[in-house]
Formats: sequence, C-alpha cells, structure tokens
Amino acid sequence: MIAILSDGVIDTSSKTADVIKLHKLFGFAAEGRHVLIAASTDEASRWLDTLDPPTRAIYQQALLLSIRSSSTLSINTATVRIT
Repeated sequence: MIAILSDGVIDTSSKTADVIKLHKLFGFAAEGRHVLIAASTDEASRWLDTLDPPTRAIYQQALLLSIRSSSTLSINTATVRIT
C-alpha cells in the first residue's frame, strides 16, 4: 500500500494528540509494511528535525526507501491519500 501525506498533515498532526498516528505511519514504513510519501518534503524535514536522533534517522531512512520502493510497485497498488 502507498500512503501519501498531503500538505499540512504533518504540521497539524504533530501539534496534537494525533502525533501518535504519525509515529505509527512512519513506524510501519520503517518496517516495510507500506510505502509512505510526504507531499511536502520540507514539512516532513521540519518535523523530523524535532525528533531524537535515532528516531529521526529511522524515519528519514523509511522515507528514502519509500521513494525508491514506490517506483517498483504495480500500477494497481492500493493508494491512500491522508488529508
């Protein structure tokens, strides 16, 4: 599955109790359970910069691997846009 985070989702969610949902999404991507694409890399980078170094490194790697993986997925892969 591909999960696309629309602009503003990270900024908004990171300032509320929904931040746990961001961590789950990024964690699933780090485990290879799905591909995670942030529509705004600047927004993702700003949030990642607020995290502790080990978590930031894992999530950054997950985003990089997701970008690579997305190019090899079938056109029929389920895609969800999170707005």
